[in-house]
Amino acid sequence: MLRGDGHDIVEAFNGRLTVDCCGAQNFDVILMDVQMPEMDGLTAAAQIRSAKVAAGKRRGAIIALTAHAMKGDAERCLAAGTDDYLAKPVRRDRLPHLLAGIVPASSGSQTEAREVSTSDRLPTPMTEATDSGPDFDPATLESLRELEQAGDFLIADYVTLFFDDTKPRLARLRQAIETKDAGAVQFESHTVEGAYREVGAEAMAQLTCDLELLGRSYDLRGADDKMAQLQKRFEAVQPLLRAFCNPG
Repeated sequence: MLRGDGHDIVEAFNGRLTVDCCGAQNFDVILMDVQMPEMDGLTAAAQIRSAKVAAGKRRGAIIALTAHAMKGDAERCLAAGTDDYLAKPVRRDRLPHLLAGIVPASSGSQTEAREVSTSDRLPTPMTEATDSGPDFDPATLESLRELEQAGDFLIADYVTLFFDDTKPRLARLRQAIETKDAGAVQFESHTVEGAYREVGAEAMAQLTCDLELLGRSYDLRGADDKMAQLQKRFEAVQPLLRAFCNPG
């Protein structure tokens, strides 16, 4: 999406590398994943902010990216030095809208937190067991047709990547539940929820949201049942996704 809009991009693969990159050069905008290895995004944002202030240098706007927010997470993002926050999966129509409001403000020495529109707000996670929703919502992949038509990628390849990536991730999540590792359950669930929503696997996304809540509460009662449902939903969504990619 960013390259298609003509932006120059530097990628960093964990929080510590992000801090190093920002110390070596200035960026107009930093899209900061909240949950990363080595150093989490909020810690990285706070360090970047402190270093820039101490050096008297301009810092670019920092946008926190997160799959969903628990109560108080938005405040924590802003307190750590981020200027805004955006829910994953990032929609094609939201990112340019958000950047248009932030990039001009980043030309000064400081930026101020901006109120985001209702459509950009982080969704509130469910705290009680509810119906996990449809196995497949085709509207999500339909929204990516523009990228496919532009020649950036193929939806079929994207779906294949989802299939290949999901199997080992489900295995790691299952192991975390079996070993009663609540921290790993929270991490693995958070990592995949956005990816499931991006292909329209809404039921899988909701179940991983439920599992993350269990992991965060350090109470894994019911996690085995959620895991069984998640595996069942994965088996159900595969033929639906294949049919979407190969109609007729």
